[in-house]
Amino acid sequence: MLFINLTVDKTTKYGYLLLMQRCYEVIYANAKRMRGCVSKIFAFDKGCTFMVIFGLPGYKHENDSAHALACAHGIYMELNKIEGLQQTSIGVTTGPTYCGIVGHNHRHEYTVIGRRVNMGARLMMHYRGKVFVFSVGSRVNVDPFLDVLRDRRRYF
Repeated sequence: MLFINLTVDKTTKYGYLLLMQRCYEVIYANAKRMRGCVSKIFAFDKGCTFMVIFGLPGYKHENDSAHALACAHGIYMELNKIEGLQQTSIGVTTGPTYCGIVGHNHRHEYTVIGRRVNMGARLMMHYRGKVFVFSVGSRVNVDPFLDVLRDRRRYF
């Protein structure tokens, strides 16, 4: 799962809405390429936040964690090239979460909740301007991530 926070210069000549649209296009294209789903978009006083999920039921693939890392890397590199975007912060977490419908029948949503989701949001806000990764295990196996980056032709 990825949490992506964007700090935007609202006085940019391109306009805030056009800038947000361009950022969404970058995030969506990278998520789709790496087999993830853009789940939520929040706009609040500390910027605009996107939540991208990997491994949803029906969308589970081999090496979802590696795909999430490659997606975070691609998003970070592309967003940093956009004029008017002041800062990009990305929190990446792996691990089990609840995935399903939450809320009353008249007002519910399909979402993911759990400790790993909260951790991703906290990492994104604490490590500003960086891509920060937290894994369930004490050691992160980066071999699948490196394989995905080496085999960029399939995804990029």
